[in-house]
Amino acid sequence: MSPLKPHVKLLNSPESPTEWRYKTRFSKSIPNEKVKNVKNYERMAARFRASLRMFARDTMRRNSSRTLMVATNIDHIIIEFQNQFNKNIFGKIYLRNFGLEAVRLSYFNTVVLFAIVDIERFNVFMNQVQLFIDEAQLDKDQQTFDRKISYIKSFRLLTTNRIIDYHVINNVVRFSLIEGLYSYNKYSQIIEELVLFLNGIGARYQLNQEDLFLEIEEVSEAQVLEILNNFDTVSSATSSLSTVIVPSKFGLPERSYGFSVLSEDATPLIGVIDTGVDARTPLIDLIVDTIDYTNTNALEDNVDHGTAVAALATLGLNPYASDYRGIINADAQIVVIKVMDVSPAPLPDHIIINAIKEAKNRHPTLKFFTLTICHEEHKKFNELQSNYAYLLDKVAHELDVLLFISAGNARAENDLHQYDATYHAVEKTNLCPPGESMNNITIGACADNLEGGIYHGICPLKEYPTLYSRTDYLMQESIFAPTKRNNHLRKPDFIMPGGDYEQHPLFIGQDDLASLQVLSSNPAFSFYRQIGTSFSAPLASNLALKIQKTYPNLNTQSIKAIILNSCSLNWLENGSKQLVAKSIGFGIPDRAKALYSTNNSVTFILERAIKHKEFLVIPIQLPEYIYTQSKDKGLIKVTASLCFSFLPNKDNHIAYCPLFMAFSVFRNGTPQQIMNGYAKNFKLRKSFSQDGYAKSKPGLYSNVQQLQFTISKTDIIKENGLLKLAIHCFLSPQIKAGIQEMRERINTENAFSIALRIEEIQPPNKLTGRLYDNIIAVNTIESIATLDIDEGQLQLEL
Repeated sequence: MSPLKPHVKLLNSPESPTEWRYKTRFSKSIPNEKVKNVKNYERMAARFRASLRMFARDTMRRNSSRTLMVATNIDHIIIEFQNQFNKNIFGKIYLRNFGLEAVRLSYFNTVVLFAIVDIERFNVFMNQVQLFIDEAQLDKDQQTFDRKISYIKSFRLLTTNRIIDYHVINNVVRFSLIEGLYSYNKYSQIIEELVLFLNGIGARYQLNQEDLFLEIEEVSEAQVLEILNNFDTVSSATSSLSTVIVPSKFGLPERSYGFSVLSEDATPLIGVIDTGVDARTPLIDLIVDTIDYTNTNALEDNVDHGTAVAALATLGLNPYASDYRGIINADAQIVVIKVMDVSPAPLPDHIIINAIKEAKNRHPTLKFFTLTICHEEHKKFNELQSNYAYLLDKVAHELDVLLFISAGNARAENDLHQYDATYHAVEKTNLCPPGESMNNITIGACADNLEGGIYHGICPLKEYPTLYSRTDYLMQESIFAPTKRNNHLRKPDFIMPGGDYEQHPLFIGQDDLASLQVLSSNPAFSFYRQIGTSFSAPLASNLALKIQKTYPNLNTQSIKAIILNSCSLNWLENGSKQLVAKSIGFGIPDRAKALYSTNNSVTFILERAIKHKEFLVIPIQLPEYIYTQSKDKGLIKVTASLCFSFLPNKDNHIAYCPLFMAFSVFRNGTPQQIMNGYAKNFKLRKSFSQDGYAKSKPGLYSNVQQLQFTISKTDIIKENGLLKLAIHCFLSPQIKAGIQEMRERINTENAFSIALRIEEIQPPNKLTGRLYDNIIAVNTIESIATLDIDEGQLQLEL
């Protein structure tokens, strides 16, 4: 094995900054619009007739259901369009011509919730719909209706039944609130009266007008209906219990814990948001603080879950080499954050947010949290981000923290009799909120149970994603052409060991051979066997803690980029990649590559900031010894991952991530040459990681992107060994913001991180061992590791 070396920070100066402008493209070169040409106006007219009848009926019923004297009302209409609705352009037209203000855009912005803010103008809209119906059979030159009407598929009133998004009401109901710029005063007045109503009935509630959510505890269904029937400021109401429950566990034969932990004072911290960490276990020596939101005791784990999570987060893989015996080195100390004492439980989302803020306030150096608590209800295909995910994205961005979130567990054993990689195509296997969070990391499970010997699981290999691991909920193919889909949007982000089901003669189910051995809070057992993404997530956080321990001054997005850059799908057969794509993310992290470079590879970390419409080009020099190598094709391999956090834009599916960044590695050219000819002349192997050319109907933007390619010796010599790392950025014009806020956001410097690994690819006996030392000698770098021993003697502790 090549001696281990530390990663380094790349400090090469950017070339003269340039304002980014896309080169004009001809329409024939952009086959990225999935246009739905509707030629049968008669069929559309039939749908419009049905929509008009239903709208009139629902309006009458909604008016009759109002039982409270509320000073003002705002009706809302849901319009489904043939394709994307451009809020930046047509939002203004619909407001001006039809009295409709777009307040919520969902399902890739093809379904828009409008507030009816001007009745007279709205009547114009309804008249145009009727005119369309009347003229549907006429020749085109005889039709007089507004052509914008033909872009509509159907419409309906926002009724109480359409607001309710739950099957059974639980002790906590979560309300998403509506806010419009044009009708801000009206919405504010409605909320004021809603607060008076809630106080009058003695409700326990949490109202956040900035983030537009309301949570009410112990509210009856009758009270929920009274709120929805009378206060026109709610777009959706959900009521899902929060849970950490996983398949039934198996106790192990009684034995003492049999190990102790060794922790240095300088180790980093991990916040464990869970069911507590039991003081009767050896983990007591790692606990530095407790925060309890249950009015019980943070050092009692009555669910027997948080203790196992904390052990995996702080000890990682270390205990499995010794079967939890002897002295085990810990990678972190614990801030215990107890938010549940039973599971499932009615847990308001704001409790989690408050807990993160309190822990960060007490411990400013705290960067990472494990969160294995998700809602029981899975996400529907292509729906908006949940309030839960939105709040976590916002707090992660504001506090520079990173949460490792479990994707949740689906009970596959009730449906299947053997492993079936296509199982995750059904909606019920979609991840649960807040797994769709974009600023944080969502972890799924592979079948590995961290034990050597015979593999007993049902997966083809222990690296395969398990059937219980929940998967991505986005189906971009339902609206976007292949050229417009963003392949970087993957949830979970990657997978980690979580144990597997076992095959029985007539069924599959959990047993004790393929499951994972974890620490129990109950000294009568000490350990138990279980499976679940609840254990994969803390194992991922442990890798982040190891990176932080080695490179303590990196920001969280840099650590995220390093982990993702180490992920691999190399163990997958080509035919299997498409089958498991929804459940595997970027693959499985390679711990060695995440932690260290080698003599034959180097990982550069780039931490910079970029403004709206700015174009940065950073040179990277390759060493001259490469010119003398006998191998030509595929001599150098480049793997690069870009990560950044953003302030989420709520209630706009396409612009939820309102910040566009793209990057790639190009030939040796000036910024202007690269910008003008990046698609052909100056492309090395890959063009930009994502395309932001489409502005009127954009695709989804991703804040996680990865590129991988090889470079020949011939190309390296041709470019004089000089490569250009290019990044450009802009702010979506479709975000909901006032003029002053837009100006501030346009002038904001947006931080980003890139992990870029350059490695020499040759047979082992021909590797030169020269790349690391030679490449850092010809680039400007900064040492970021805190190492007390000689670099060549580093030991990789897995």
